[in-house]
Amino acid sequence: VRDTLLVIRSGTGTAKITAMQAGDNNYNPVTGKEGTNSVSGMKTITAAKVAQTINWEQRLKSTYGDTTLLRASVNSGLPIKFTSSHPTIAQIVKTKRGDVLTIKSGTGTAHIEASQSGNRNYGAAGEVTYSVTAAKKHQSIYFINPSPATMLYSDTLSFINTAQGGKSGSPIYYIITDSVGTTEIDELTGRLTRISAGTINVEAIKEADEDYYEATANYSLTVEKIDQTFLTFEVPIPDVQTHSDTFRFINKAHGGNGTGDITYTIIGGTSKAVIDTLTGEISNATVGTVRVCAVKAEDMNYYATEATYTLIIAKSSTDTTDVRRNDLLKISNPSAIETLSSPTLSALHTLEAREREQAIALLQQPMQES
Repeated sequence: VRDTLLVIRSGTGTAKITAMQAGDNNYNPVTGKEGTNSVSGMKTITAAKVAQTINWEQRLKSTYGDTTLLRASVNSGLPIKFTSSHPTIAQIVKTKRGDVLTIKSGTGTAHIEASQSGNRNYGAAGEVTYSVTAAKKHQSIYFINPSPATMLYSDTLSFINTAQGGKSGSPIYYIITDSVGTTEIDELTGRLTRISAGTINVEAIKEADEDYYEATANYSLTVEKIDQTFLTFEVPIPDVQTHSDTFRFINKAHGGNGTGDITYTIIGGTSKAVIDTLTGEISNATVGTVRVCAVKAEDMNYYATEATYTLIIAKSSTDTTDVRRNDLLKISNPSAIETLSSPTLSALHTLEAREREQAIALLQQPMQES
């Protein structure tokens, strides 16, 4: 007895298998008959397709713009077909490398199916499906000047610093997140105007769309205060004043750039008089010399500024005009300086050089008029 191997070469069709014996010197040939149960005969075989199974275990990227090379296998070795239920969300493109899945949107869900329909020898495989929920992609923007240099305040100061980048279709707009004073920003251009001294924090925003998340960028601008112009008194060097029981004297200060209040204090001869801090009026005075300081307070944009003047208060019995005329003659002779009248001498000693020159000019004035 000899075994014979039967190989099925197709998955479809019918074949008749006949068993025969050619005989020999002792036996006649035997030809099998279909359907008999004899030791020799004929049988009919109907071919069946082989079942296929797809093996697909793969993590699919789902962020907008991501790509994934699809890889799956099947026991037949036949090519696998990939399809997407929503190509506008997840698109499959055939390339030289294979089927590539590209996420085309930042929102929505698509079902990706792997299938093999079979052929004459293999039956169709059961589909394998993955669901892909698209996610938005992060974008970034940046300022051209991320760390602006410190600036000095000016009432005409403006500043612009624009942001770039990002891939969404939304425009970039600008806001002030923290500042003091009157600073304003153009929402579309980012230009700062009406800038106040201090620190200004600016944020640029590129809004989200269907594919990208919102992006922001920030910078800080520091603006320093500046000095004000000097204060000046209405009478920089007042005439010598005569003491009386009802003595009153006002010398207003003007100037400066800021919005701070002007206040007055006596900084020399504090025991000689009192002063109204708001109006600058001197009262309750005694004979002597009083030095007054006016201060314009600092504000948001300007440092404080000040000015001073000296007031001589003479005895009521003294003819101040004659004193000034006589003193003028003595001033021209340095050796006679110590013989000046006490009010004038006291005043000149307390004056600075520039103020002393102004005092001399003032003393000259009555003589030029006479």
